[in-house]
Amino acid sequence: MLQHLAYPGTVEFACRRWCHSPLAGDDLWFLYRRDGQLAGSCRLLHRRAKAGDDELVLGGIGNVCSHPDARGIGAAKACMLAAAEYMLQSGKVDFGMLFCGERVVGFYRKVGWREIGNDIVSASRPRVPQTASPRGGGGYVMIHPGRKSLEQWPAGAIDLNGEDW
Repeated sequence: MLQHLAYPGTVEFACRRWCHSPLAGDDLWFLYRRDGQLAGSCRLLHRRAKAGDDELVLGGIGNVCSHPDARGIGAAKACMLAAAEYMLQSGKVDFGMLFCGERVVGFYRKVGWREIGNDIVSASRPRVPQTASPRGGGGYVMIHPGRKSLEQWPAGAIDLNGEDW
């Protein structure tokens, strides 16, 4: 599996749910191949979330990686751009959302993602909002436009109606 090569033996990989979560029928994988070999990937899952009384469809991004031998050739970037194109063109996703650490936030900014400061509520933290900003210790949460513009992103807590990814 590409993720095992990209994150060999790291605690980060072993402890994250997104690498072990079961696939859903509407998950999408965006792949980049170089010379016939898989060089990069990202996964998009469709999630119904709540913002107050409003329901959103989020394109949750996870499993973003590139093969160690293909780093620096734009493999992960190509996958993220393909996922962004899907979110913008499919009409199925209001916004993309991803969770990341400080060392990769610059990469995501460069491919069109923006940090948010909403509290995120998930099944792993019921009724206890997790601040979605580096100030709150919860890492970064970033969004990308889909069928809605960034200006339409809601204020307040976002309930993921299940686990995060």
